[in-house]
Amino acid sequence: MKSTLITTVVVVLAGMSASAQDYAIFELPDAGRGSYGQKINTFGEVAGDCTTGQEPFHAARWTYDAGWTLDLLDVESRFYSRALDINDLGEIVGRGSMEGGDDLCTPFVWRDGVTTYLPTLGGVNGWAKGINNEGLIVGRAEDADRARAAIWDNDQVIDLGGLSELNARANDINDSNWVVGRSDKDQPGWNRAVIWKYAYGQVYEIVDISDGYISEGFAINDRNEIAGVGNTYHYAFFWDEFGLRYNIHTLGQFDGSEAYDINNTRTYP
Repeated sequence: MKSTLITTVVVVLAGMSASAQDYAIFELPDAGRGSYGQKINTFGEVAGDCTTGQEPFHAARWTYDAGWTLDLLDVESRFYSRALDINDLGEIVGRGSMEGGDDLCTPFVWRDGVTTYLPTLGGVNGWAKGINNEGLIVGRAEDADRARAAIWDNDQVIDLGGLSELNARANDINDSNWVVGRSDKDQPGWNRAVIWKYAYGQVYEIVDISDGYISEGFAINDRNEIAGVGNTYHYAFFWDEFGLRYNIHTLGQFDGSEAYDINNTRTYP
């Protein structure tokens, strides 16, 4: 059996010009078996996970003060835990599996060294995927029958609804409390990218995303601009605040692309 070692790095841009960029690359410490960085906040704190030997993944945080420090979060899990987002207050959200596999996960939020496990909608599975600077958390939570897009307000779970009574999930939330994700529309698996305006209790399909029937919004910035993916051709897309869509095409030798995040200066990985 082959063993794979994954190393997390951070790229810091020191300045940009039309002709060149100055940057530095830092290798982040791990627990000896590899690591993975998921998100970074404005202050350079990184959330992700490490392979420890006891678990395939354990939720982790990296901070910098005259050198990088790795903290393994105090998340109870018998199988694995993953940190999926971090806000500018250093609050981290993610999921932990008590039994093994992605079908038996508990959503959590980590604040100031204390882990709080978040309720689902009555089912056995949930993920906390995004958190904004007000502390509102979004993700997915199961009820008795299906997975639903969820928001945790003061750590209490609310079903965001969707385009139907089928599956839905929320991936990100900005500081205007706009939420993006996906919702099944006509039948299971035919998911469409959607926006929820939490303050108004409204959900909208992001129209004209694709020529096919599958699309998803992965991230939203504070200008209400969205990055995601649309099918049939499986192209990454950028959707601006005026409702205009732009396809982010491939480099030529690949068949598809996906955009997973976007910052407030319209830079998307």
